[in-house]
Amino acid sequence: MPAIFTPELESELRLNKYVRWVFLQETSDSHLVCMLRCIGEFEESQEAILGFLVRNYENFRGSRLSCLALEGLHCMARGDRFNQEEWARRTHSGRIGLAASDLPAAIQQAADAAYPGISWDWAMSIDEGHEIGGSDPAGKRAYAYVTPEGRVIYAGPDRKRGEMLNPPGFSQELVAAISKEPLARWSVARPLSMENFICVLFLIGEFEARSHELRNHFAARKTELSEAERSLVALEALCQMVRFRERFDVVELEQRMSRGRGHLTADDLPLPVRKRLQDHYPGVAWEWIWKKGDDYEALGKDQKGQTVDVLHSRSGSIRPYYDR
Repeated sequence: MPAIFTPELESELRLNKYVRWVFLQETSDSHLVCMLRCIGEFEESQEAILGFLVRNYENFRGSRLSCLALEGLHCMARGDRFNQEEWARRTHSGRIGLAASDLPAAIQQAADAAYPGISWDWAMSIDEGHEIGGSDPAGKRAYAYVTPEGRVIYAGPDRKRGEMLNPPGFSQELVAAISKEPLARWSVARPLSMENFICVLFLIGEFEARSHELRNHFAARKTELSEAERSLVALEALCQMVRFRERFDVVELEQRMSRGRGHLTADDLPLPVRKRLQDHYPGVAWEWIWKKGDDYEALGKDQKGQTVDVLHSRSGSIRPYYDR
């Protein structure tokens, strides 16, 4: 694994069986930025997608955890910061986003005392404790930042970035790379700690593990979800990264966005790659194509119906692929 994470985070990731998918294929900083960009793309149209899931909940009972994982990614993208332990508590309640009424009475009372007359309606977990949002009688927004002990750090009309108290998840070099990508900046606008980032990776895997039914419904209701097309492509791309170990950057992601699908077909291959595959394996119908950084994996069947699985490397060499 390249040194894109802090040593402490890499150690934590390797110990967590639910996020080891990150290590199944070499992951660079550009690949990670793309993953975070996919979550940002989803956040752009989350209201349409999550609303669709709520309206059709009865059809998704077998994919309940996948639906909750999407809600969890939405919460992270909007600034909520929680770990897997907190995720488990929220999952048990059946609702991932926090309401102000979910907080301990002492925290609610502290916010009321610091900023009287505010109707508090939502809350988030942050490193310092909780961010609470609401509005005054005139409809103006108000925010309060309260520690777990009930000490008010700030109460007023401005939203704050928050301080980083726990060890950060990203190296400074990676933070700089993320900051250049607008739809990935949610992950550094309010910094992710190691525990937060591990939970993000867990949520991606949790969504993918039970996403097949959901994505079939998304495809069947494409017209209804037309405004969320880019978000749906981004979610499919995330699934490709987890299940098929694909690794690609935001340039490749944008190309998939333009095609309206998160996966590749043989027609999407660069012409030199496609020609080499045809020359080396004439008559093979390539059914699946996966991008592995600078390489491509191709899976298909020959004229006798036998499976052919090969890796086309950046250098132009082709060899059988056994790492499946």
